[in-house]
Amino acid sequence: KKEIEKDKWNNWAFRTSVSGSTNGEEGYSYSNYSGRFTANRITAESKFTSSFSISSNVSSFEYDDFSLVTETKSRYTNMTYVKSKGEHFSIGARANYSQSTSQNYDGHYAFSPCVEYNLFPYSESSEHRLSLLYGVSANHNDYTDTTVYLKTSENFASHLFELTYDNTQTWGSFSFSINGNQILD
Repeated sequence: KKEIEKDKWNNWAFRTSVSGSTNGEEGYSYSNYSGRFTANRITAESKFTSSFSISSNVSSFEYDDFSLVTETKSRYTNMTYVKSKGEHFSIGARANYSQSTSQNYDGHYAFSPCVEYNLFPYSESSEHRLSLLYGVSANHNDYTDTTVYLKTSENFASHLFELTYDNTQTWGSFSFSINGNQILD
């Protein structure tokens, strides 16, 4: 009789990455760093995915008559929870938060009820997944500086889609994702 081994991680998968670099010469320096953490749990009954990232880039120019420092920073959080309604279809919600100096956001907030279709049965999600997620979002932007449309904040609706492929084998894993978001008038 074959005994089934219990998953000590209870279907949770974690990933983390950290990177950084710096370089310079007389009159110029550049440094960047970034970090990312994901925590996901996918079972036949539900899927929870989350991603958290932070990054910073700083450039400095120093000359006799000219001095300039540019800095861009960003933070991003994304969480999705969907509950299975059969072997291939699920329904749930996604929440996003981002802050970005290059995109003029003190804060971007989005909440999206969503549906997902998975080509493979959810019971096979630990091996492979090819899913299409669609949602309609309520969004709020707080801007750092006034926009060209003279706004310091705004609320709007949008819709989103995401196509995701994950394949995990004993030799390693492969994944890709394509996503889009469009403002609704």
